[in-house]
Amino acid sequence: MGELRDALDESERQARDLEKQKAELRRSVEDTQFRLEKLQKSNKTMADEISKIQTSKTKAMDSSAQSSRSSLDSAARLGSPTSQSRNTSAALLNAPNGQLPGAMDYVYLKNVLLQFLEQKDKKHQMQLIPVLGMLLHFDRKDEQKWMSAITTKG
Repeated sequence: MGELRDALDESERQARDLEKQKAELRRSVEDTQFRLEKLQKSNKTMADEISKIQTSKTKAMDSSAQSSRSSLDSAARLGSPTSQSRNTSAALLNAPNGQLPGAMDYVYLKNVLLQFLEQKDKKHQMQLIPVLGMLLHFDRKDEQKWMSAITTKG
């Protein structure tokens, strides 16, 4: 009789332990699902922002190309432009995205920097560093400094 009670107590203890493990696993799954949903929303937000930025860049390119062409046409009608304005107009027409060489999209830079600063997850911040490096013309050393600043930040 005593052995049966001991066996019953042991099986009840094992059942409690299994219930605890089940509850811990359930919490872990819920936490993982929450983080996944959060990442998916963040990814969708980033994709939406990139889409908006690309759309605004395309519009800016179109309007810049049209305005630079009309500037050239009006300058030609008014007379011969100076060599500096000729060079600027030619640079506008030949530059990618209709921007002067060395110019950048400050709205895009602002959005990337803001997203970088708001990001609490170091992994996501580290993913944004190459983007910032491209916009701010980081060399390899600069990029490594940013990476180490993120990893040492507490």
